[in-house]
Amino acid sequence: MRAFLILVILMIILVGCISQNELSEMPEKIQMKEPATVMPVTPTPFLPLTSLSTLEPVKNLIVNIPNYWPLEDLIVMRGETINITTTQTDSDCQLSAEGFTKPAGEVVLSVVKQFTTTQDELTMEELRDLLNNDENGSHVRVLVEESIFQFAETKLSLEDGNLFQGSSDALIDFLYENKDHYAIIPFEMAVPAYKVMSLDGQSPYDQDFNSQIYPLSVPVGYACEQPEDQALLDSLIQPFISNRDPAKFTSVLMTGTTALTRAIGAKMELNGMNYPGELIKFWFDQADIAHVSNEVSFNVNCPPADQYQKDLLFCSRPEYAQLFSYMGVDIVELSGNHLADKGVPALENTFAILREQGIPYYAAGHNREEAEQAVRFGINGNNISFLGCNQAGPTFVWLTDTRSGVLACDMDRMAELVRAEVDAGYIPIVTFQYGESYQFEAFPYQKRDFRQMAAAGATIVSGSQAHLPMSMEIYQGAFIHYGLGNLFFDQMDIPVVGTRREFLDRHIFYDGKYLGVQLLTAMLEDYSQPRPMTKSERDSLLLDSFEYFQLVRGQ
Repeated sequence: MRAFLILVILMIILVGCISQNELSEMPEKIQMKEPATVMPVTPTPFLPLTSLSTLEPVKNLIVNIPNYWPLEDLIVMRGETINITTTQTDSDCQLSAEGFTKPAGEVVLSVVKQFTTTQDELTMEELRDLLNNDENGSHVRVLVEESIFQFAETKLSLEDGNLFQGSSDALIDFLYENKDHYAIIPFEMAVPAYKVMSLDGQSPYDQDFNSQIYPLSVPVGYACEQPEDQALLDSLIQPFISNRDPAKFTSVLMTGTTALTRAIGAKMELNGMNYPGELIKFWFDQADIAHVSNEVSFNVNCPPADQYQKDLLFCSRPEYAQLFSYMGVDIVELSGNHLADKGVPALENTFAILREQGIPYYAAGHNREEAEQAVRFGINGNNISFLGCNQAGPTFVWLTDTRSGVLACDMDRMAELVRAEVDAGYIPIVTFQYGESYQFEAFPYQKRDFRQMAAAGATIVSGSQAHLPMSMEIYQGAFIHYGLGNLFFDQMDIPVVGTRREFLDRHIFYDGKYLGVQLLTAMLEDYSQPRPMTKSERDSLLLDSFEYFQLVRGQ
């Protein structure tokens, strides 16, 4: 055993005497290796569709994007391969309306005038004639907003005198200095003070707008000096970008008084439930949200309508509500002063019928919480809500702590509700059953109350009570219409040129912003059936309504 221990000790000493150099010369299989280095994972750079064996390193490409174009919408590779700049200095490529090989998007331009014009449309030939005013001696001026001047030049012969550099307020002032002036702006820069013109029968406000046939839709793409740069940008996969994207567009149709009773009810009994709406249904079809203010409850005990009814205590038969389904109504306002004419149960039956049809209602309810609750919509990124109340009475229509009914107006409380909607990220629309008047001009106290809603944050304030159309105004960017007139009611005699005339307001929203309104106009026929107005009828109504128009800016 002792000899064995001596042998082990000698072996240890011998191994310790081997030099480091000798260790390095040992066979690889017994060498000690350093750990392998872990290489970081990096994104695969974009490579053009070229053979890898012949591919040269890609240079740092500089692409110019005009200031107008929303950079956040561009899906172009950046970083070491492509840099974006808003100046043309030393750029290799630029987003342009000329010189590109593959369209990357479009810029839709709108021709606008002051809101209070009776003109609705013009042709491209007429627009070109207006731009040649030096030759034809016209006093009319056409200004082009500077951010899209280069795009408009590809469609029109423009001069430096057409360039407008200034604020939106300054452009509004220019248009309101002379009712014949025009301006050309990007579609999405419209405001309620403008009227957007139809051009060659197409308007960017159309629900079924087709940019391919609209004459002021300008295709754009990337134009490069070098073919290899052009091939690189053309090969990038990215969406077609438009400043009039239907996925960001929402329209709301607001209407006046609907009372399916008396003569109109009798006509429905005779001609069918859909008869009143047959000639204007296409307007409802062209709205994302279609509103009706229904003023008479659907009562299960209501007899067939009597066109010679003398009293003013109204009811509608439940089957009359089929008209709303046919028209595609999306929301019903219940602020009317006749909703409790036949008692509270009739109103509660109306709640039930609308719920069965899947149509939300507002401004009335089983209790105050329900009546104050806003009805909210989120369509194409536009969040819109509806609030309403009854100022006119009678008191027996108002809800109480123990009885269903219509919400009585408390203007300070309504302002609180409006502000809450704004804080929640919604664009509020406020409607009133206000005191009735048979005149175009609103009374001072009506202006006070409607303006209070606009000051609180309502974008649209609309009077649902008027049987005769009333004036309108733009107040601090909000659109106020004091009364739209009737929609479905039988008044044809107070007077012939008054209660037969109707407004339907089609409001346009885009990318979370209110752009403005299209005023649709109708004439009542057969005590029951509105039809689109003729040009002369429409011009007459617009002139009457615009007589009291006001544009109020600032505080």
